[in-house]
Amino acid sequence: DSLFFKVRMDDVDLMRYIVPKGFVAIDGTSLTVCETNAKDGWFTFMLVEYTQKKIVIPGKDVGEKLNIEVDVLAKYSEASMAAIVPRVEELEGIVEKLVREMAELRAEQGELKEVKAEQAGMKAEQAGMKAEQNEIKSAVNGIAKSLNTGTVTAAWAVSEKQRGSTRTLPGPISGGTIENWKLLPNNSITGSALDNPTPEIRDGSDITTAAIVEASKAVEGGKVQTKNGVLYTLGKPRAVSNGVAEDETAPVAVKSKDAKAVSDWGKAQGSPAKPDEMESPKVAKSKFRVVGTSW
Repeated sequence: DSLFFKVRMDDVDLMRYIVPKGFVAIDGTSLTVCETNAKDGWFTFMLVEYTQKKIVIPGKDVGEKLNIEVDVLAKYSEASMAAIVPRVEELEGIVEKLVREMAELRAEQGELKEVKAEQAGMKAEQAGMKAEQNEIKSAVNGIAKSLNTGTVTAAWAVSEKQRGSTRTLPGPISGGTIENWKLLPNNSITGSALDNPTPEIRDGSDITTAAIVEASKAVEGGKVQTKNGVLYTLGKPRAVSNGVAEDETAPVAVKSKDAKAVSDWGKAQGSPAKPDEMESPKVAKSKFRVVGTSW
C-alpha cells in the first residue's frame, strides 16, 4: 500500500543538501529521503497509506511541479564548513612546508654524516701518518744509536698493517772516496775527501775515518767499511819516502847525545849535522775532520 515517488530537481546545485535518510520538505510535508543521484539530479521518497490520506502529494500527476525545501541543518553544516575549509587549507600548506623542511633537514643530516665520516677518515689517516713518523723517528734513533756503538742496522722493517708492504733501509752508508790516504795504527784512514755526501765536507777536505773492519782491504781502488757502517772507496795512497810519509818528519831525540842516531837522521834528510846543532824536528800538522769514532 506504500507509494514511491521519484523527483527530478531543476536546480541540480540543491542536490548537495539532499542525502539518503536525510530530510526534505515537499509541498510543506517533511519526508525522509530514500535514494539520491546528485549527478542526474534526482531523489526518491516513500509514502505509507496513512500519510497518503493526510497530504496532497498523492494527488499530483507525473510532471507537475513541487515545492522543495532542503534541510536547514545541511545549510548550517555548509556554512560551518565554509569557515573551516580555509583554515584547513592553510594548515595543509603549513604541513606541506614542514614536510619539505624535514626532507631538506634529512638531506643536510646525510651530508653532515658524510662530512663527519670524511673527517673521521682524515683523522685516521693523520693518526697513521703520525704513527709512521714515530716509526721513522724510532728507526733514525736506532740508527744513530747503532752508529755511536760501532754497529749499523742493516734493515728497517715496517709493518704491513700500516704500510701495506715491508720495506728495507739499505746499508752500509756511502762516504765517497778518500784520495792521498794513509792507514793509521788504529786502523782508521786519513786522507782527502772526494764526493763525500755530507755537505760540510767539501772535496779536498782532510778527514779521518773511524776504524775500518778489515785493514787488509786498505789498498788502492779497494772498498773499506768502518765499524760504524760507512763505506769508503780508496784512491791513490799517500806517497812514502824512506818509510816516512811526505807530510811527516821522522821523530828524533831532542838534542840527542847519540851521535850515530843524529848522523843517520841527517843523512836521510840530505844534510848531516852535529848532535849539538840538531833541534827537535817539528812534526808537520795536517788539518782534518773527524767523521767517526770507534772505541
